[in-house]
Amino acid sequence: MHMMKRQILTLLIVLTASAACATSMDEPAKKPERPGITKVEPGTKIQDIKSDDFNMQKVWIEGDVLKINVRYGGGCEKHDFKLYWNGIVARSYPGQTTIHLKHDANGDSCEALISETLEFDLTAITKPMVITIKSDHGGSFRVTYGESKLK
Repeated sequence: MHMMKRQILTLLIVLTASAACATSMDEPAKKPERPGITKVEPGTKIQDIKSDDFNMQKVWIEGDVLKINVRYGGGCEKHDFKLYWNGIVARSYPGQTTIHLKHDANGDSCEALISETLEFDLTAITKPMVITIKSDHGGSFRVTYGESKLK
């Protein structure tokens, strides 16, 4: 009788474990959340939003994701980057707009040179669009989002 209880208990453990594995494998993989673009209120001067020092090294688009490779000093705190947009689009084809990348070092005074690639969701912007990405520290890049029907 004791042997039978042990076999039943072992069988229950195996079934429970296999059911848990099947459930997690059947769930679709969640794609990572990417920050979007922060649209500022009319009348807000984006240049008045504080930004700590950093350099944009490279900017490109993959699908609906804007990728920006940045370098900055730090290493002791988490650094936050945000894109700001006033919503203004030039009446042209394709449209043209400017967004601003801002950096908050959160008081990090460490001096390691950090390089990372930031990713932002661009779905708030209509395609096709020529986007100029600016920083307060002299950097500026221009990328095309979506394809123009003009050739």
